[in-house]
Amino acid sequence: MELDLDTFLTTVYCIVDDVYQEQIAPQRPVRRGPKPELSDSEVLCLALLAQWQGRRSEKAFRAYAVRRWRPWFPRLLSQSALNRRMRDLCGALSRLGPAVAERAQRALGHGVAYEVTDGAPRPLMRRCRARRQSWFGAEAGIGVGGSDRSWYYGVHLLLLVSPAGFIGGWLEGPAATEERWLLEALLRWRQFPQAGPPQLAELAETLGPPRDK
Repeated sequence: MELDLDTFLTTVYCIVDDVYQEQIAPQRPVRRGPKPELSDSEVLCLALLAQWQGRRSEKAFRAYAVRRWRPWFPRLLSQSALNRRMRDLCGALSRLGPAVAERAQRALGHGVAYEVTDGAPRPLMRRCRARRQSWFGAEAGIGVGGSDRSWYYGVHLLLLVSPAGFIGGWLEGPAATEERWLLEALLRWRQFPQAGPPQLAELAETLGPPRDK
C-alpha cells in the first residue's frame, strides 16, 4: 500500500491528535501565557516523524522538514525552541507511541498475531571506574551488553515490535537487569499503566521462597 505525502502526513497528524486529545491532554497542566505557535499535537507529530529518519541529528531533521514539509507545518520553530518543546513533551511521546501504533495498525487492517521482543544496551558514559549513582540515580548501572559483550555504564532498553514494524511498548532499566524482568514490568505497565512497581509478595509465587545465604 502506497500513500502520497499529503495523505501520509495528514493521517499521522490526525492519529496523533486524536490520541493526544483523548488520553494525554486532559492530564497535562494548563499552560500559562500566549498560545504557542505550534500545538502540542504538531510538536508530537514532528517528534514521531523524526524517528523515521535515517539520520538521528535533530538539526538534520529540522532542515529536512523546512525543505520538504513547510506547507504542512508553516510555523516551524527555531531549532532551540523546537528542541525545548520536544523535551517538554517527552513523557507524552512515550505514552503516545504504543497508542498510535495500535490505531495505525487498525486503520491499515494489520492484525497483531504476535510481537517480537529484543533488548539493546544504551551506554550513558564511555568509560567509568566506579558507579555514578549520584549522576543518574537508580535508573542506570554497570552491565554487560552489545555484540561484543563489553562492560558499559547505562541502561538496558527492551522493545516490543509487531510484524509490521510498529513499536508496541518499550522500557529501560539498569544495565545489569535481566530482560525477563524488564519484559515482566513492561507487560504489567502496558496492561495496568497506573500500577506500582511489583512487590516481593506478588512475585513470591513465581520466584519461590527466598534462598538461605
